[in-house]
Amino acid sequence: MRSTLAGFPRELLSQPWSVRINYFQTYMMAHPRLVTLAKPF
Repeated sequence: MRSTLAGFPRELLSQPWSVRINYFQTYMMAHPRLVTLAKPF
């Protein structure tokens, strides 16, 4: 089974720990319904 989600960037694996930690600290995921409600009319 193949996922349609992109996932995290694979090049991140070759980056220093500080870059990896920063990526996940700044990563934000929103529920699809919340994204729909946040869009302006």
